[in-house]
Amino acid sequence: MSPAGPITNLLTPLWHVPGNPWKRAERIRHDTQQAWWMERLVNTRAKMTNGTQRPCFTKTYIDSEKITNLSGDYEASSVIGMMALVGIFTVAGPLNYWLMAMVLHPEWQTKVQKEIDEACKGAMPQLPDSPNLPILRATIKETMRWRPNVPTGVAHEVEQDDFYPGYFIEKGTRILPLD
Repeated sequence: MSPAGPITNLLTPLWHVPGNPWKRAERIRHDTQQAWWMERLVNTRAKMTNGTQRPCFTKTYIDSEKITNLSGDYEASSVIGMMALVGIFTVAGPLNYWLMAMVLHPEWQTKVQKEIDEACKGAMPQLPDSPNLPILRATIKETMRWRPNVPTGVAHEVEQDDFYPGYFIEKGTRILPLD
């Protein structure tokens, strides 16, 4: 669904081109990522054995693996890895854009910093401080509006053949709104 990444995300027939360089690159990316996820799982299990592992999602999984329905370490490492990626995309992406917004609009950075200093009296802001930080909350919401980190539109399917400014759209075509 995403137009990001290789051109084959936009022009899907290119996946079938012999010697496809995008497919090779994707295989390398996938295999490298999967090996890293598996290494994390194995390392966490080893640290649990010697009593040095701190709490984490992987440890929680290992502690409860007798009650899960996963088919082994490959699937477990994939599930845990994807949970980490979701965390990265939903936290790191918006934070990156918020910092970018503050750099682009230093006057708002000044307002946010002043509000934090006054409301938190030199301490780091905590969730209970949120009601006292309306400017910070507004800048976060504006960042999410300006640069949403996940698609906000819902895909629709055309119920009957249609034309839109001279283009024929066949019944059953999936329409993805552009954010």
